[in-house]
Amino acid sequence: MGKASSGKKVARAASTGGGRTARGKTPWGWYSAISLVVIAGLVLVVLSKDQMDERIGASSQERPTTEDHWHAAYGFYFCDQFSPPLADNGRDPLGIHTHGDGIIHVHPFTRAAAGTNATMAVYERAMGITLDDDKIEVGDQEFSEGDDKCGDKDAEVRVLVDGEPFEGDPSDIRFTDRQAIVIAFAPPDAELPEQPPSFAGLNNLSDVPGGGAPPSGVPNDATTSTTPEGGAPTDPSTGEPPPPSDDSTTSSSTP
Repeated sequence: MGKASSGKKVARAASTGGGRTARGKTPWGWYSAISLVVIAGLVLVVLSKDQMDERIGASSQERPTTEDHWHAAYGFYFCDQFSPPLADNGRDPLGIHTHGDGIIHVHPFTRAAAGTNATMAVYERAMGITLDDDKIEVGDQEFSEGDDKCGDKDAEVRVLVDGEPFEGDPSDIRFTDRQAIVIAFAPPDAELPEQPPSFAGLNNLSDVPGGGAPPSGVPNDATTSTTPEGGAPTDPSTGEPPPPSDDSTTSSSTP
């Protein structure tokens, strides 16, 4: 009876890896490893949050919101000269448009055109033009790499943003305030102007506080009158003098 009981105790001790001694030993190594993993995870979470907050903060400062009204000067440069700026077509579903002044007015109506969504692609859709990394379609002007040339020279789509080459699809350009954009179809070795002619107009906009009349040659909107040398002002949309205002038809009398 005693021998059988002793045998059972030995068997139980063997099955538990040493009996009371093994059960009472604390696995400090395992606990330490788990603690290190948890601490490392917390550190990574904190760092990731800080980096995300930093990116969000930078993005909010560099991307327009529905409260902003930004402007970017642009120009299409074909072979060796700038094309006239696009006219105001009156179609602007999202708040990125032009007034025929060579300026892209960026004041998003919705988040669909704000933040990182404020891109050249929105302007393209509003104006009915197509800009790709190998093709430009603007009105009745179409230029494709491999099909069209500048004189006898091969040409390609080239883009400068604030004087720096922009690689990739022009539709991906993200607007910033007071930006200079030149979209060209020109030989690869041709020197491109870093700013469009309308860039000077950024200092003379009527739709911003303190704005004034545009410099000569840069209309403020599609109906701005121009004055030919030695002649009366004309409406560029009709070529005719504008109708007289009420002030011009009112005569003053001297008592």
